[in-house]
Amino acid sequence: MKPIQVYDSHFTHGVREMRLTTLQALKLKLRGEVKAFNGRPEDWTGAPGEVPFYVTKCPKHGYYLAYEAGYEKALRCPSCLQELVEASGLKGVERARAPRES
Repeated sequence: MKPIQVYDSHFTHGVREMRLTTLQALKLKLRGEVKAFNGRPEDWTGAPGEVPFYVTKCPKHGYYLAYEAGYEKALRCPSCLQELVEASGLKGVERARAPRES
């Protein structure tokens, strides 16, 4: 499979190239998400063990890597979250932003 560019705000804090298997690519196309791997970023303190990370696609920002968050187990685009923080006027929250998909 051809590699895809995925925004990773957890491990590389930038864009990384990921190769999906044919089955993973099909699941991503049909379901909108696919499990990529289990992991635990080094900067997570107090997190119990590894959690599953997924590749999914934001209609505005493109592919990104995420974990299921909250009670609803939602996959949230880090760039969309950053835009909400910036729009709210909150100070002191800094995060890398995903490049826009061309």
